[in-house]
Amino acid sequence: MSRVRDEVALRDWHAVSAASLAADFVALPVDPIEEFRPILTGRVGDEDIVLHLGVVAGTPVVAGLARLPVYDNLTLATVGLQVHPDHRRRGYGRAGLAAMLDELAATGRRTVLFEIPRAADGEGRTAGETFAESLGAVRKTSEARRLLDLAGPFEERYADLWAEAETAATGYSTVAWGRHTPEALVPEMAELRALMSTDPPQGDLQLEPERWDAERYRAHEQSLIARRREQLVVAARHDDSGALVGFTSMGLPCGGATVGYQWDTVVRAERRGHRLGLLLKIANLRQLRALHPEVRFLNTWNADENSYMVAVNVALGFELMESWSEWQLDL
Repeated sequence: MSRVRDEVALRDWHAVSAASLAADFVALPVDPIEEFRPILTGRVGDEDIVLHLGVVAGTPVVAGLARLPVYDNLTLATVGLQVHPDHRRRGYGRAGLAAMLDELAATGRRTVLFEIPRAADGEGRTAGETFAESLGAVRKTSEARRLLDLAGPFEERYADLWAEAETAATGYSTVAWGRHTPEALVPEMAELRALMSTDPPQGDLQLEPERWDAERYRAHEQSLIARRREQLVVAARHDDSGALVGFTSMGLPCGGATVGYQWDTVVRAERRGHRLGLLLKIANLRQLRALHPEVRFLNTWNADENSYMVAVNVALGFELMESWSEWQLDL
């Protein structure tokens, strides 16, 4: 395995990742190659992203990606590894991961997280889970990917849910934007982003709370712009105080992609019970439909124990695709 440092290697890396995802998942494509080009020139936003490529006899077979936090959790790395479907079951994935782990350990990263999917109705241990256990990794969380198909009439689909949410959320309103958060809202949005590291269920993961301020928030937003990603955000505002009390966000790959991603959703604990999560999500779906009608599918992941958000997503029509577990390996 070697680091991806130029356009040629990036194209090979992207081809391996594209083939792997296409073979394994429905409506979960690799992001456009344009989104990865800024990584070649250094840090982008609030994390370092390192790409690795494994080549055997001149053929690219393994694509690896490591995310390294730079504001907090400085001994942590999140790793993804994909093996081209034509070259599996030959030990290339194990060898590629070993090389990546050696490099991470040499740079001071001591805890590695990675995700392993399984069929929603699968039984017994998967090959990936067996592999993780052989490394000494421990399962820490369990979540699921769900997929929303946006084909068909939209307003009729959500009319009753919207009416229910509006009634419950009396005294609150929504504000929406895209790539650039209004300057006056950045401090509050940074506070809400920080809640995403402490509020959703984390299972047995032992992570430091993330520290978000206006500088980090803007750095994260600039990283999306640099990678040509679109984001759609809707925040909930308490009308009497004017304070933001929650938000939801979506991410869209560049280039008119037909598959998007439901990102973060959080509501301050003291403001719950007003169906604000449902209100926010429908409002953002409306924004998505108005600005990007080409988007057909929307992916989301939720921890199994996050029963409220799972219920909201199921009500919106998200359908279960796979179960995913997060594993921790201490180096």
